Amino acid sequence: MKQALVFDIGGTKIAAAIVRSNGEIVTTFKTSTHSELGPEALIHELIRIGKELTKNLSIDVIGISSAGPLDPIKGHLINPTNLKTDGKKNWGLVDLVTPIKDAFQKPTLLENDAAAAVIGELWMGDLGSAQSILSITLGTGVGIGAIVEGKLQRCRQGFHPEVSHIPIHALEKLAPCGCGNFGCIEAFLSGVNFPQYYALKTGKQPFSGKEFLEKAIQKDDYALNGFIHYSELMAFAINSLAVIYSPEVIVFSGSFSEAFPFFADNTKRYLEHLLKQRRAGLDFLPTLKLSKIKDHAGLLGVARMAFHLPQRH
Repeated sequence: MKQALVFDIGGTKIAAAIVRSNGEIVTTFKTSTHSELGPEALIHELIRIGKELTKNLSIDVIGISSAGPLDPIKGHLINPTNLKTDGKKNWGLVDLVTPIKDAFQKPTLLENDAAAAVIGELWMGDLGSAQSILSITLGTGVGIGAIVEGKLQRCRQGFHPEVSHIPIHALEKLAPCGCGNFGCIEAFLSGVNFPQYYALKTGKQPFSGKEFLEKAIQKDDYALNGFIHYSELMAFAINSLAVIYSPEVIVFSGSFSEAFPFFADNTKRYLEHLLKQRRAGLDFLPTLKLSKIKDHAGLLGVARMAFHLPQRH
């Protein structure tokens, strides 16, 4: 049975694992990303982690899932939105594949984390017979991947569609996005951005995403009212995505998806209103679900792609 060394690089954390071709996760590892140290430090850290995980385990392929934008054909990161030196300096083009491939002498695949997550959900998630699905990963950013009738959706040159930068309110100056614009889906709905936006909107002290969620669990009115507003924004986002992809199921993962119980029902009610003219013939109203594989979606997905897709590098 083949084994893959896989990485999932986000704005806050790096996850790594050894995954078998039957979907079994043999071992895992997590650490902070520390993107403020720059791309060379990230590459050194990936190699260090990989060497540690493969001390006593053989691997056949390597898969790297990363926050984008990125070029999966050339294996380059391209000014990734949530990876910046000292929190503000863009990385430019970063060849991530070549040094990893050279260090391990194994075929190496780079993929957008949202694409990897939706592949992971289709492979190992609890989605029944659905073949048209959307994965929304809520973390430092917002990753959105789509599969329509069993096919991963791409744009030109094999790039991943950066649909998390579709605007909800393009003129909302309280919601700046890392892409340089305002009011994007990511600018409102990520676990980092929403608490900051809501604090500015209400004139309150900002909290981290974790603190905001904890307050909701404690039935704090500020947080509970915040999630009502979050639900409305999520519905606006899904309305746009639904008319593009018409998914049967939307599955949520990532650290901030733990807030699912606080936004899911209201989001569905808003969606029923927004999509009321799109229910006949082809029903555009999707089922909303919380991922069963959660933080492992990207790791499993990029392993699947490394095992089964033609090697690009």
